[in-house]
This record gives sequence, structure tokens and C-alpha cells, in this order.
Amino acid sequence: MRYTTPLQVLLVIGVVLTSTLGMTAYQYLQGSLPRLQGNHIVPGLQSRVEIGRDSQGIPSLRASFRTDIAYALGYLHAQERFFQMDLQRRTAAGELAALLGPSALPQDRRNRMHVFRQRAERAIAQLPDEQRAVLEAYTAGVNQGIGEQREPSAEYLLLRQTPEPWRAEDSALVIYAFYLALQDSQGERERSLDALAQVVPEDWFRFLLAADASQESGLTPIDYPTVVLPSTPYTELVADPVPHAPVQESWPTMSNGVAVSGRLTDHGSALVAGDIHLPLRVPNYWYRATWQVSGSDHVIAGLTLPGTPIMALGSNQQLAWTFVNAFADASDVIRLQTRADEYLTPDGWESFTVLDEAINIRGSSPQPLNIRYTRWGPVIGQDHNGQWLALRWLAHDDNSVNFDLLALETADQLSDVLPLRRMGIPGQGMLVGDRAGEILWTYAGWLPNRRDQDGNLPRDWSTTNAALAGFQLNNPTLRGADRLWHANNAPLADPALADQGFAPGYRAQRLAAQLNSSERFTTTDLFNLLQDEQTPAMQRWYEHLQAHIETLADTERAAAEAALADWTGSASADSVAYRFVRTYRDELLARVLGPVFAHVAQQSATFATARITQRIDTPLWRLVQSAEPHLLNPAYDTWQDLFTGAARNALNSLEGEQRLLENATWGHINRTTFEHPMGNEIPVLRWIMNIPGSPRGGDLYSINVNSGRLGASFRMAVAPGQETEGLLHMPTSQSGHLLSPYYWRGHQDWATGTPSPFLPGTTEYQLTLIPERPA
Repeated sequence: MRYTTPLQVLLVIGVVLTSTLGMTAYQYLQGSLPRLQGNHIVPGLQSRVEIGRDSQGIPSLRASFRTDIAYALGYLHAQERFFQMDLQRRTAAGELAALLGPSALPQDRRNRMHVFRQRAERAIAQLPDEQRAVLEAYTAGVNQGIGEQREPSAEYLLLRQTPEPWRAEDSALVIYAFYLALQDSQGERERSLDALAQVVPEDWFRFLLAADASQESGLTPIDYPTVVLPSTPYTELVADPVPHAPVQESWPTMSNGVAVSGRLTDHGSALVAGDIHLPLRVPNYWYRATWQVSGSDHVIAGLTLPGTPIMALGSNQQLAWTFVNAFADASDVIRLQTRADEYLTPDGWESFTVLDEAINIRGSSPQPLNIRYTRWGPVIGQDHNGQWLALRWLAHDDNSVNFDLLALETADQLSDVLPLRRMGIPGQGMLVGDRAGEILWTYAGWLPNRRDQDGNLPRDWSTTNAALAGFQLNNPTLRGADRLWHANNAPLADPALADQGFAPGYRAQRLAAQLNSSERFTTTDLFNLLQDEQTPAMQRWYEHLQAHIETLADTERAAAEAALADWTGSASADSVAYRFVRTYRDELLARVLGPVFAHVAQQSATFATARITQRIDTPLWRLVQSAEPHLLNPAYDTWQDLFTGAARNALNSLEGEQRLLENATWGHINRTTFEHPMGNEIPVLRWIMNIPGSPRGGDLYSINVNSGRLGASFRMAVAPGQETEGLLHMPTSQSGHLLSPYYWRGHQDWATGTPSPFLPGTTEYQLTLIPERPA
């Protein structure tokens, strides 16, 4: 007789438990899948809505009323993306900890000071009736969508939480979340510039922030001051510098936008193309959709923003539009003169307004938060000298959020766009083209109105009128050109467009050069341009490295020459030479300017290097090119010693890591990763939904930006009236649900650079929402 051992019993129990858990999890996930097909009666509609989805899950909606389109879109957003929407509203309101627990408390403390929930309620209350009706219908659709699901999405199961109903003001909070993502909500740039100004001499301060006119490419000429080398010796700048300090270079977002007039297309319509580079995540920020209201000539298509009823980017058959983050300075940091519980104003001493908030925390007691407010805005902390600071930010003003973007759906020509320029969104460069072939660039959103002073450094407003005095009445606009481009750089010579960290002009220069190299363009031409990986800015660093490898030992020199052999100037994933040159340039930065920034950081806890290094390539190149003895880091005997050390380290990083030089490619270290926002909170989500890093071409200095988690959240090229020829792809997919039939559909097109059609394909799933009859 055979006996069952205890180990066998345990194994059987383990298999049974695993199977049971697996089946339970599967059934739970089934309960949170979206409804795809059939006729479905719902309350709150005026007319039936036809919803056809293609193989990628992209819906086409048709209804008799715009409010019913909004209802259906809310229904779809809720069933496909509600957890994403929940995170967005909670991020802006400072309410994440109630869902996620104590780990979100620091972020809630930072964001709650802006009291965006109260501002969102006011924003909704002052909307025009037509906008409010659309928003209320969208809200009803969202709540119908989440209310129908047998189970909430897996994230709520793992968090042991229940979704809370959607409110109209939550849609405003989603827009406020983009203010937080795209603008400086803590005054970090000004505080960092202030720390730099306090530590380094004035000639170094001006030099470190200099822009090189030869490296810029605005839409109109911009008069940049001549870059002047500092006269103060390095030894007076930093007494005992370290030989090497890595410098963090990063941008929270990047974008490209181009437009060409109908005079340069075969069909006579304008062409518009764009992308927005954001930290890549699962699921994507955008949700593709198309809709038409019966009796209207406008078919609205493109990218919606879950949590709102608007078509954020796309076309309406008469116009096409895209946005580029403008990086215009929308905030000022104010130095306060204080005594006890008062601060000084031009009208005398005033008491701080104190808001008593409570931050709810999952699994813990609420945490009190006392927010001190001035007439200008919240107190955000202290500078390096212990003086209290307040923030004046346009996001706090009335009208900073509205839904004027809805009017783009029925706009027919460029003149219809101009009244909408002050739409309630974070300031953007907006490129628009119409069916008649005309194009324009304009600043969309509210632009600060400053009185005399710039907003680059904190100032004391106690004795003078506020420098930032509300909104500009007229936003800058440019029209009549055949070619327009914008890449987060300074676009125009307009004093209102003050710098909050403009990107260097390298990408804009490349866009301009490519646009000016041809007299004819197709949709494919512009779509491919968005994936261009050439980096003209790196050519000078290649030549510099090539000139200085002669000082290496013979074996090192031979290896360096081999590593540079495939140089084409392209940041392609398979290029060894690009990685070598880029690493060499970064090694130079760490030796030349890294010690300066490290010294400033030691003097000031508020100094954030990444906030001020957007144009650092210009001062670095000037120092390296001049090789002036008084500007040499004294940790080195000569500039040549510094160059040789940088070249040797860059070479060693190739050989030491890969052994085989031909495998030490740019893509090996430039890997794009996709992360679920809750991956750190819920490890199982990180394991199931995160995509491991894959080699990517592109860089911060190429049109195709790929750097760590930063990448294109979509690419689009379309001509109004020619949407069947339009192109659009985006990473991840329409759905964030593991069991969705179109989970990850479309991602491969993005990963391989393959265009997807702009419009949805053949309908594979048909759903009809039918109005509930009155009882």
C-alpha cells in the first residue's frame, strides 16, 4: 500500500488553493470588464447613442444631442479608465492618502495647500449654462458606468477600497492636475535661481543662464544678449571643488508641434502634427474617440482626456489642432516681511488667513494641516536665509479652469479660434490649421500680466504693487506663415512670455530645418518628422571628443576610434558612437559645472539643479571651447587633463559594462519603461502591468524624445477634411484591464514607429445606449 506523505498533501493543498484563488481573481476581473455589446437601457439620456468599437477599442459615438455624447463618453471613460480618473482628481485635491495610505501624505501636503477642490467648485459654478449641461451629462454617464460594474477594477480590490461617485467639480480637478504636472506649483525654479544668485558671483549667474542665439529657433527673431565668459576665477567660485559631480538634467514634459499651410500640400488643406512627451505609464493619459451629433457637419476625432468631456487634441473636419507646453512663467515667489502672525503689504500689516484642513489617510487617523494664506497666495516655506515665502500662481485665479475648449468642436475657421485663446488650461503653444489651408500659432490659456518686473527671482511685494497682476488681455498670435513649429522653446520675442525653463532650441532648429528643406508635405512626412532622432547639437561634442582621444594610451585610442566608427549624429538605439559622445559630454559637465552646482546645493536646501539646467549646454560648451585657465576646475592641472579623464571614463563605461564594445549601444542605457501609477503601492500591479525597459532611440536633444520614463504619449498628424489619411498612435492601449479583448492593442505600432490610422477601423463591438422611459 502506498501512503501519502505530508509533503504531497501540502502540494495538493497548495495547488487547490492556487487554483481557487486564480478562479476567484478571474471571476472578479470579469465583473469589472466594460460592457461592449448589445442594447442597454440607461437613465439620463435624451436620445439613443450608438457606440461602435473597432479592434483597438476605439469608439465611434453618434447621438442627437451633444449632452448625450458627453453622457456616453463619461460612461466609456468610467468603465475603461475610472481608477486613472480617480488618481487625477485626488492628486489635484490632495486626497491621495485616503485611497493609498500614508505613503501619499507628503504629496497631499504639497498639493492641498492650493485648495483646488474649493477652486474647482467655484469654477463649475461660474460656467456658462451650455458648458455646465455638457459637464453634468458627462458626470451622470461616469456614475452610470461605474455603478453598473459588478466589481470595481482590480486596483480597488487590492487597496480594499470602494470607488467614490464622480462629481462635476472632479472634471475641473483633472485640469488642475495638469497645472500641477506642467507648471511650477512650488516655486522651485525661482527658489533655485535665488539660491544660485546668492552663492555665485553675478557674472557667473548671468553666464550659467545664458542662451546662445545660434542654437535657438523661434517663430520670430529674438534678441539674445551676447554670451560673455565670466571674469571671476573658478577658485573664487568654489574654494575646494570636487573633481566630479554628476548633474541632473531633466524636463517634466516635452512636446513638438508643427503645421504647414495648404500651399504646401496637394489637397490644399493645412497639415498639423504633434506629440506630447510625458512620463510613460499604464494606462496612457489619453483615450481615443470619434463622435458626431446628428445634423452636424463636424465629425470630432482624436484624443480625449479621461475625467473630462472634451476632445483635447484632434480635428473636427474643418480644423485640426495640437498643443505644446509653453513653459511660460505663470507664478512668482514673494518674500514676506513678517512679525508674529502678520505680514507686511503695501497697505500695512495684515494677518495671515489660516485654513484648517484634515488629510484623511487609509488605515490611519486623519492628519491636520494648517495652511497659511496671504492676499497673494499660500505660504510655501522658507528660503535659505529663513525668510518666509508665498506663491502667486495664475492657477489660483478665477477662470484658470473652464471648458471653452468645447467650442473647438464646432469651429470652422481660424478666426473662430481667436476668441478661445484664453481657455482655462495650463498655458500652451497651440498650432491650428484649417480646411482652407491657413495655419496659426497662438498662446492658449491665461498669460500673466506683469508690471515692469520679471518673475525670475523672489521679490518683496510689501512696498510696491504686485509684479504679477492677473491676466493679459491679448495673447500673442502668429498667422499668415506657411510653416510653423514649436518645441517648448521660446517662441516669440514677447515680454509676456517670461521664461519658466524654456527648452533649448535644438529640437525647434531641427524642426525648422526639415520644414524649410521641402516645398511639399504629406501626412506621412510630418508623422515621420516627429520620430526624427538626429541630434545636430551633439556634432560639436563628437568633434571635440575626436580631437582629444589622441592623448589616450594606444590601446584606449584604438578602442575609442572603433567606438566612434558608426557616428551619424543620430541617437539611434543601436549606435555605440552616440552613447560614447553623449557620455563624454555628460562627463565634461560633471567635471566642469557639476562641482559648482554641488557647492550651491550644500549652501541651500531649496536648490534643485534640474530646475535651472535646461540650457546648460551653452555655458558648458563656451567653457570647454575657450579652455581659459582661470575658468578651469582647480581639481585638474590642465584642461587637457580634464578632457582626457572625461574621455577615459566615457570609454570605460562602454567596455566595463559590456565587454564587447559593439554591444555597448545607446539603447542599452536609454530604456523606456512603462509603470502603473500604483506599482510602488501595490507590488503585484508592478509585476503584472509594468513593462520592462526596452532599448529606445531618441534623446532629450532629438525631436523624438526618449529618456528613462519620458516618451511620446501619442503622435498625431492630420489635415482637416482629409482625416482618412490621418495618422495617430499611442503607447499602451485604450483599456487598462488585463482581460480586455483589446488590452495592449495598438502599442506595438507605437513601439515600432508604425503609423496607425487616425480614424477608427471596422466596428467589431456594437453597443446602443437607450433612454429609460419615464415611469
